[in-house]
Amino acid sequence: MGAALLVAGSILRADARHMRWPDAQMGYLVAPSPFGSCARPSSRPHTRLHAESEYTLNGRPIEGPLRPVGGVLLVRRKEPIEKTEGGLLIPTESQEKQTIGQVVASGPGALHPQTGVRLPTDVTEGDWVLFGQYDGQNIDYNGSDHVLIDSDNIVAKLSGEGAETGRPTPTNIAPLRDCLLVKLLEPETKSAGGVILSPMGTKESEPINGKVISVGEGGYDMNGKRLPIDVTSGDNIRFSEFASEDKNIQFGDDKYVFIKISDVMAKW
Repeated sequence: MGAALLVAGSILRADARHMRWPDAQMGYLVAPSPFGSCARPSSRPHTRLHAESEYTLNGRPIEGPLRPVGGVLLVRRKEPIEKTEGGLLIPTESQEKQTIGQVVASGPGALHPQTGVRLPTDVTEGDWVLFGQYDGQNIDYNGSDHVLIDSDNIVAKLSGEGAETGRPTPTNIAPLRDCLLVKLLEPETKSAGGVILSPMGTKESEPINGKVISVGEGGYDMNGKRLPIDVTSGDNIRFSEFASEDKNIQFGDDKYVFIKISDVMAKW
């Protein structure tokens, strides 16, 4: 059934399935037959080399979910308000990005550069958090508005009634670390020399006196221990006029700001 071929004094024997020839060690090497293959088809199921990704970043597919590192958080912004309380529609271009969102994922915490101690982020997945208008990096993740933000830039999280729906109130806002929630007192209308300040307001005429509503638990030192805060709820304080540029919130006619304890200059 086979055919014999003479090659360089050696005999190669081929059949319908394969042919073989002596190698340098007098073993036999098997090569595919020029007369066709009788190999059985693979029993393994066919798999797609490039399966469609279920995750996208700024409209492009990525190979897996975003996992923040260090002290960074992935926060999904709350949907913007589309109607006023009276029911009027707000044009899309006029809708401001919400400065409240829900934590989707959290890094393990930043490492202190001097001691290597890992510092907690103080939030967990599912928490509703508040942050400054210009803090973090805006991204489109899986078709929704998100922000990648350092946990140091989170001023508060919601705790208590209304927290599960992401609706802040003066009583369910819990400042984080060294942040304070302060209710502004009436703006000053005269300078120390008796000069009337412009009601339109400049940075110098912004109110810089307030009443402390709630206080964070304190920041961390290089060893991960809490640092004390020198004010308590109910204290009246004087603080730097530039401390609350983009971290303010209003309930009714009352205005509130978030400031750092380092911005407090005096209390009474």
